[in-house]
Amino acid sequence: MLDKRVGRTRWTVVVVLFVVAAIVGVAIRGRGRGPRRPHVVFISIDSLRADHLSCYGAKRLTSPNLDRLAAEGSRVATVVAESSWTLPTHATMLTGLAQTVHGLGVGGRLSDNVVTLTELLRADGYRTHGIWSGPYLHPYFGLNQGFDAYESVMQISAGTDATYDAADATGKNVIGPLHRQSYAERTSAEIVDRAVLALESADDRPLFLFLHFFDVHYDYDPPEESWRPFDPKYAGELDASNWMSNAAVHVKMNETDLRHVAALYDGEIAYTDHHIGRLLEALDERGLASDTLVMVTSDHGDEFFEHGQKGHRNSLYDEVLLVPWIVRWPGVVKKAAVVEAQARHVDLMPTLLDFVGLDPPYALQGDSFAPALRGEATAASLPAVSRLLLASAEVGEWESLRLDRTKYIRVRNAARVEERVYDILKDRREHAPLEGPQAEESKALARRRLDTLRDAESRLREALKTSGTTQGALPKEVEAELRQLGYLK
Repeated sequence: MLDKRVGRTRWTVVVVLFVVAAIVGVAIRGRGRGPRRPHVVFISIDSLRADHLSCYGAKRLTSPNLDRLAAEGSRVATVVAESSWTLPTHATMLTGLAQTVHGLGVGGRLSDNVVTLTELLRADGYRTHGIWSGPYLHPYFGLNQGFDAYESVMQISAGTDATYDAADATGKNVIGPLHRQSYAERTSAEIVDRAVLALESADDRPLFLFLHFFDVHYDYDPPEESWRPFDPKYAGELDASNWMSNAAVHVKMNETDLRHVAALYDGEIAYTDHHIGRLLEALDERGLASDTLVMVTSDHGDEFFEHGQKGHRNSLYDEVLLVPWIVRWPGVVKKAAVVEAQARHVDLMPTLLDFVGLDPPYALQGDSFAPALRGEATAASLPAVSRLLLASAEVGEWESLRLDRTKYIRVRNAARVEERVYDILKDRREHAPLEGPQAEESKALARRRLDTLRDAESRLREALKTSGTTQGALPKEVEAELRQLGYLK
């Protein structure tokens, strides 16, 4: 059955309070400004599964620098992504709102009515600098709102400026055709090089530095020195290029090559981790580490045929939903601690605002984990709703509700609606859905909870007037990039 610790009464009270706050625009108060206002480095590592990090229990030493960060700060043990692809998850990270509220569940552009984390920090005197790679962080989608500087590190045609003007809503006039497919590039080194320049150009204002690393995303093509330690005896000929259309990568591929795929993925993690280590060294060398809040997370994971699929944006199983969340701020965040409560992407923005002492402009959907990360309180596990709203004939629409013990999944396509409930403590791989009267009762309870939440989200969406997000034509180079990555047919 669905976890009784989050009972009907508590769920109803939470939703009612949420709706009331949303309608009347009541702000959730922060802690108030403390004596220290930190620099903030927000790192998003695209496609990174938590279970492939050493500090999250991976047997391979893939992430010594992220492990160091977790040892010097805290990590949240279970973090559930908003979705299994990049656009809605990053929008949720930067807005504290679910995709059904901010409006980027299937595409379009972020509404100007949504106030981003970046805009709040800039209004409070922060210098805001974003460095990104990968097509869904393109300014066309609106995630550049509030950035003083917003730079791409993807390779582009010679003579084209890679720096984006935050005032240019679409980016059409400042980017030329992409020179190579973004999944074939290695960009982590360039991201850190530019991040170090941003640190060196500091002025009297605190810095908010947002870094989007894309190398862990397929294609998996790390330098050999990054993957070879994880598969030292491999002598095969598997080429992991053109990942999603590669006929050699399929559900029945031999175990040797499949293990090599995992080694390549881990090699991408190790390569990215190495360059994050360079950034941490730069903070140390410049005497900034003690005054900088560093937060690392991911937008989603990747599948390696656990449920018959590869890549992501296919499902809402845990292999694509469970992501890391590591936070370090020396002297403030508790050292070498693990917050065991379940968190969500919607909790990232409230937590950062809490740390810097700012109030949100309206009721956000997430909760602050700052007290738990400071070691001042024990966080309660929160119900995590994830959605995949593409509504394609092949994938369908997915919705999941994950609690401490159970997880409900509903898949809807033109033919039917399918519901499943898993005991995720006993069946961590989600291979054996529960059956019988208890399973049916759990499904019915999940449907009621989700219906109530949808109603609340609808009210908040109307209050924020985000229903009409612009969906103009994609710039040609962005459309081409998405097709090359397999996101568009």
